[in-house]
Amino acid sequence: MSSTPTEPEPRAAPARGPLEPDPRELRGALRLLHSAVFLASFDRLAIAPLLIPIALDLDVPVEQVAVVATLYFVGYGITQVLWGFASDRLGRVRTVRIALGMSVVAGVVGVLAPTVVVLAVARFVAGAAYAAVFPTAIIYIGDSLPAHRRHGPLADLMAVSAVGMATATLVAAGIADLSGWRAAFAAPTVVAAVLVVLLRRVPEPRVDVPRQRPAASLAAVLLRPWPVAVLLLVLVEGMVLVGILTYLPALLQRSGMSATGSGLVTAGYGVAVLLAAPLVKRLARAGMSAGLRLITGGVLATASYAALLLDQAWVGVLSACVLLAGAWAFMHTTLQTWITEVAPGARATAVSLFASGLFLGGAAWTALGAAPFASGRFTTYLVAGAALSAALGVAATWLHRSYRADPARSGTGT
Repeated sequence: MSSTPTEPEPRAAPARGPLEPDPRELRGALRLLHSAVFLASFDRLAIAPLLIPIALDLDVPVEQVAVVATLYFVGYGITQVLWGFASDRLGRVRTVRIALGMSVVAGVVGVLAPTVVVLAVARFVAGAAYAAVFPTAIIYIGDSLPAHRRHGPLADLMAVSAVGMATATLVAAGIADLSGWRAAFAAPTVVAAVLVVLLRRVPEPRVDVPRQRPAASLAAVLLRPWPVAVLLLVLVEGMVLVGILTYLPALLQRSGMSATGSGLVTAGYGVAVLLAAPLVKRLARAGMSAGLRLITGGVLATASYAALLLDQAWVGVLSACVLLAGAWAFMHTTLQTWITEVAPGARATAVSLFASGLFLGGAAWTALGAAPFASGRFTTYLVAGAALSAALGVAATWLHRSYRADPARSGTGT
């Protein structure tokens, strides 16, 4: 007796809310946004191995080129909140496309820059433009998915950003060795132009959420003690964990290493971030307290400066890269979670100001290091960085403990 095979019943599509996009549509959108986030992270660290090549080509002191890096971070920091307001008014995808278009113009000017002044202006604009990409991608995910489905896509964004940082110093240095520093700036400019076109196919998220006025959001953050405390902590964190990165390839090149070699060593930072982030996530799930994560980050940051004080050749620089990555994974992720708790009614503004503080701190520390690096007095700068890192770890841990004990704090936290 034969039986006729029956077709299996089609699996029902997972239910989604009325405002959620089609899953295939969302996957395509996220792939393009991932590409933009990768590009923004790449561009942010691309100048690190180029300080000395630019100084030699334009015949200027290296501290003047360090100002170029500083202005990039300033542009990146001061425009975070403005881009948040723009995305509310213009739309998420449109904001990213406008920002990438600005980066293309800035990139062309930077590639053709005849003087370090023109290059500095171009990089300032590039930093201001790329500042829109990562936070807007986070907001896009928040608009498109319910809270319980955001963790995976947000973790993917962090991973893509880490890969961008890991490849930036190596690829930029390799291109510079082969074709000059201008080509190293031209590569991301071309990619940005392509993304401006491709992002046309990405739909805006369908949202139906009332938006707070900018003045009210800013007041909710800046007129309350705990948000201000976290913003001050991240300003110092940006100094000790972000500002020093600009000088690591230049330390190696000054001792005779090629740009490519210095880029290969300092690429260890991005690789270590990629490995450390999931470790910290597992430790947090296993019960490691926020206070312990903060003090661990402070210890690792202090150790990174100690490694550079002991050795500024490749062993010391690679050790510093790994330790800085560990400090970032332990401390920054904890502060990032904390800022989402302290002003629940103005969370987007708080996160934007948080990012501003991080990169303005990085800009300040890069600027403060220019003269010591050029004059050979870098040891004093490193000692100050070690002391500041230790103080940050202690202050962050004490403040977080005080926050948990404060019955009037905003949010509940974990």
